[in-house]
Formats: sequence, structure tokens, C-alpha cells
Amino acid sequence: MSDPEIADTENLAPRPPEMDLEPIPLPDVAGTGEQDVPPARTGQSEKKKDPVEAGGPDNPVHHTGEQPLSPLSK
Repeated sequence: MSDPEIADTENLAPRPPEMDLEPIPLPDVAGTGEQDVPPARTGQSEKKKDPVEAGGPDNPVHHTGEQPLSPLSK
């Protein structure tokens, strides 16, 4: 039989070199005060819905929120 102390060290793979894991700032914001500022939005913004208006004296709407969609309209 082989010696267990020697057998354990013979089959080990070599250790990979240690990696430097220090955070590196991105080059486009390096050295500026804008490192913590998120980027500005691009593109067209979402169109907001207009508030609901009253239908008339016989059918008033007593709120200013959006009208709920009918489940049958899908």
C-alpha cells in the first residue's frame, strides 16, 4: 500500500496565481465626481394618461383618477 500522506500531495493540481480583486473605476468616470451619479435617461418618455373628466350633469364623475378598464374589453 502507498503512504496516505504522500498520495494526497501527488494528485493535487497546481494552485492558480492569486488575482488582484481591487475595484477599478470605469475609464469614462475615472477621476470625476460623477462616479455615483446614474446615467441620464435616453429616448422618449412614457405618455401620461389624461385625468377623467365629468360626462355631463346627468352622468358626473366624482373622481380624478383613471377609469378602470373593463374585463370584457380585452
